[in-house]
Amino acid sequence: PWDWLCCTEIVLPVAGTGIFVAPSPYDLAGQQQRCTAKYGPTAVLDPEWHRRYALEPLRTATNIVFTNGGVDPTRGFAPNASLSETVVAINVAGMGHTFDLFAT
Repeated sequence: PWDWLCCTEIVLPVAGTGIFVAPSPYDLAGQQQRCTAKYGPTAVLDPEWHRRYALEPLRTATNIVFTNGGVDPTRGFAPNASLSETVVAINVAGMGHTFDLFAT
């Protein structure tokens, strides 16, 4: 079910060779090819879904702070710039999702 959602409704622009590895570019065309091969021509990716349904409604929100790690494989899913004076994005170079849980 999750794979079907990622091929038809939800495009998660996760990059890298693994969850906790330095990122490599996300390959939308390659993802579309994989989805079409697995589910047929009805698997049409919508790379703008999160902007329409998650980010745009936040423009009227208040008091939210997003922190984004520079090597976080899910960084493309959150705003990388502040949306207003009270919906703020803070980008942290060299950090990523749950990096603080691992010894360095």
